Amino acid sequence: MADIVNNELMDFVHGTTDVRWKGPKIFSKGVGEFGTGFYTFEDTSWGRRVASEWANRKANQEGSKPILVRVSIPLEVYTRLKTKKITEKTLNNFYERWYKEAATGYELVIGPVGKNAGGKKREANKNYPEQYKFEGSGIIALKVEDVIQL
Repeated sequence: MADIVNNELMDFVHGTTDVRWKGPKIFSKGVGEFGTGFYTFEDTSWGRRVASEWANRKANQEGSKPILVRVSIPLEVYTRLKTKKITEKTLNNFYERWYKEAATGYELVIGPVGKNAGGKKREANKNYPEQYKFEGSGIIALKVEDVIQL
């Protein structure tokens, strides 16, 4: 967490490519385990490493350039977001309900990154930090701080 001009901020990082990034406005075009939204990790060394890996993998597939998008949200706003916390035990049910669907109705969904566990089942991948998926007014509250070429 950073303290900038007496406003506490929560900082996040999003891995993408120069082709996919349509900034500076954030669009919720991403689709993942928690439905449509803007997927991020906390802006920590682990979060940056994982987001960078994702960006590099997509860039190699597309023939584009990997980038990290750093975003922030005031802590005061973050704590008021309508939030759903997904646990290892609830990951598979939430995934089955929301994967490739529209918005969940939550402004923020926090939970483990999943991996295939046989069939259509998902289980937590402990090699990754928790993911934070913003949607709706949660996305609107995010401010792009920086776009970093990898």
